[in-house]
Parts: sequence; structure tokens; C-alpha cells
Amino acid sequence: MRPYQQVAEVVSKLQNLDSIKESLKKLLVDIDLAKTKGESWIEEKEESSYQEIIQFIAKKTSEILQWLLSITKQYDKRNKNVADKVLHSEELQSINNNVEDLRSNVKLQTKTLQKLQLKLKEQQTLVSTSRELEAKFLDFKEQILQELHSASTFMSDLQCDLISKEFKQHQELDDDNDKKMAMISQKTETVVKQQEEFSITMGNIMRKMDSLESEQNNIQDHMGDNRRFTEAL
Repeated sequence: MRPYQQVAEVVSKLQNLDSIKESLKKLLVDIDLAKTKGESWIEEKEESSYQEIIQFIAKKTSEILQWLLSITKQYDKRNKNVADKVLHSEELQSINNNVEDLRSNVKLQTKTLQKLQLKLKEQQTLVSTSRELEAKFLDFKEQILQELHSASTFMSDLQCDLISKEFKQHQELDDDNDKKMAMISQKTETVVKQQEEFSITMGNIMRKMDSLESEQNNIQDHMGDNRRFTEAL
């Protein structure tokens, strides 16, 4: 018959393994839940936004890693108590090696999670900047359209008013026909010149609008690069 102390120690170890096994079952359920939700989002069966699904997966990953780290610390503490009783044991050395490997893996996963969270913050900043730029662009575009409408109305009214006045004066003053015709020609040239200046102003405005649109597109391209980098992680 085996010594009672040895049997009790083996039973204690087996109980620890059973406890870890039950905890791992719950952990696998959480992992499957996160994977299912992520795969459903990829297949467009999940209505969450990109930021929401990334935050959900990152949160679940963090919880799982924290749990693993907690288990390794508890198991490491138990191993230390066993080591005080059974020194230089091959079994203890094997367990310690496994714990160390698991701890290294947890650290690596933690660093990866931190990088992912950093990229997520950068992505959120770019989204916020893009929205602000889009709002400013829409406000500027609305102002430009209003100014163009007002300027067009003013130029049309001015042109009609000048021609009407000159034509009326021409009819009333037949004796000074040549002089009036010259004045009409001069006024018409002035109107044409003003229209040309107006066209130049419109060209400058449209170029400025194109520049704003190009800047917005650059930001959106950068957001796309960051999204691909995040997915690669």
C-alpha cells in the first residue's frame, strides 16, 4: 500500500488539474463566443460597427489573457509550496517550464493587444478628424454656393439695369446718338470685364474646393491603410 502522504499529494494535484480543466471549459466558451461574433461580422450577419467589433474582441482577448495570467500566478504559488516539500523534482521542473512558457506567451499576447489598442485609438482619431474636415468642407461649400448665387444675381441685375438705362437714354436723346452709343459700348465693355473677373474668382474658388476634397481623400486613404494594418494584426 502506498504511503498516505504521497497519495494525498497526488490527489491534491489531480484536484488542481480538475479545477483548471473546468475553468478552461468556461474559457473555451468565451473564446468561441468572440470568434463567432467576429466571423458573423465578417459575413455581414452582425450589425455592430467596425469600432464596436474591434473593441469587443480586444476586451475578450484582454479578459482571457488576464485570466491565464491569474491562473499561472496561482499555480506558480502552489508549485512553490510543493517545491518546499519536494526539492529537485523533475515533475516540478517540467511544470515550471510550462508555466514560464505560458507566461512568455501571455506577455507576447499582451504586447500585441496593446499595439491593437493603439491602432484603434489612431483609427478613432482619424475618423474624428475626417468628420470635422467633412463638416467644414460642407459649410464652406454651402457658403460658396450662396456667394455664387448672390454674385450671379447681382451681375445679372446690374447688366440688365445698365443696358436698360443706356437704351432709354439713347431713345430720349436722338440728337446725341453717337455719344450715347459710345457710352453704351464703354459700359458694355465694363460689364464684360466684370464678368471675366467674376469667372476668375469662380475658378479660384473651385480650385480651393478641389484641394479640400483631395485632402479629405488622403485622410480616407490613410484610414484604409490603418484598417488593413489592424486586420493584419
